[in-house]
Amino acid sequence: MKKTILTITILTAMLGIFGFNTLESVYAFNEQSAVAQEVQETISTELTQEEIDALLFMREEEKLARDVYLTLYEKWDLVLFNNIARSEQRHMDAVKTLIDRYGLVDPMLGEVGEFTNQDLQSLFDDLIIKGSQSISDALLVGGAIEEIDILDLQESLKETSNADVTRVFESLLRGSYSHLKAFVNNYNRQTGETYKPQYMTQIAFDEIIDQSNANGNGRFQSNTTMGRRGGRR
Repeated sequence: MKKTILTITILTAMLGIFGFNTLESVYAFNEQSAVAQEVQETISTELTQEEIDALLFMREEEKLARDVYLTLYEKWDLVLFNNIARSEQRHMDAVKTLIDRYGLVDPMLGEVGEFTNQDLQSLFDDLIIKGSQSISDALLVGGAIEEIDILDLQESLKETSNADVTRVFESLLRGSYSHLKAFVNNYNRQTGETYKPQYMTQIAFDEIIDQSNANGNGRFQSNTTMGRRGGRR
């Protein structure tokens, strides 16, 4: 399937930056054992071309999230970015396990901020420019990335019947729900404003946030149509 990136459109008028408290324990996501278990429990079957394309793209899309968060952590020294970057690394590793299992060629380049997919390369460059303007802009960038990731994972899950891909992508999706909630909460606290979804419908966004708050752990299952797609189509 042909993959393209939607143009990022996020708010440009932000409140001033004030003192900002973050609690590392709140957002230090311990996903390593859960993701590893999802990979180990699956049974290999033949992949379709759509499933191959989805795996290769998701490998780099998770890298984009990690690389943006590492870069913004260096810029703003906000521990939330470092915590979620570690989680994105585990997501990358889970996808890499399936790439190796099925004998695919890993598209990932080793350096931070470098991508084989040129649409992702352009998106990375744009996000870093935006996220470097202020902490509130950086948090909006984080929210945008997680919305795009959710939309892409949901679309890929509709197109796969492979148990390996389904279980790993569902695990990644649960992580993205948690990450989105973290960015939303931090943005609201930082700016005194209310985060507005940038790619999802308001209804779908509210469903994720409300369910995450009710469950207290970010785990969420949704049957709602999320809105326009994010990172690929």
